[in-house]
Amino acid sequence: MNTINAVGACCLHFACFTDTFSPDAAMALLRHGAVAEVVAREFGCTPLHWAAFRGHVELCTSLCSENARPTTVDKNGCDPIHYAQQNGHTGCAALLTSFSKQNVAEPSTSADSASNTPPPTWVRCLDHNGSPFYNNSNTGESLWGDEYREKISEDTSG
Repeated sequence: MNTINAVGACCLHFACFTDTFSPDAAMALLRHGAVAEVVAREFGCTPLHWAAFRGHVELCTSLCSENARPTTVDKNGCDPIHYAQQNGHTGCAALLTSFSKQNVAEPSTSADSASNTPPPTWVRCLDHNGSPFYNNSNTGESLWGDEYREKISEDTSG
């Protein structure tokens, strides 16, 4: 189900794509474990880019609930929020904007805090080969395998 083709697209891309749009198929794929944040190599878009383009609020909600990122920028320099706005789907754009802000923590007001940077939010993604990696939704940093485990170990050990 999470296998990708030669351009880095998976089944979920096709269920959300304009010409083959099938919200029911996309929702079924998500219920059965499809990874929501898969960036296609050719255009850099995710299934959420296509669902936002169509303005399908229920599907966008489901994708975001499964860790699709409304702030992922494609090769055109646009994120899903932009596509929803561009196509007049203001309700969908507002929903995506709210999801984009949910994982951002308020800056610390503690006197002993070293910085006002929100704690990292790591999202599991798949690269163009279908290999898992982790992306920090605050900084854009991406780590694979052992690098991720080492970083998390450093962050939790103090």
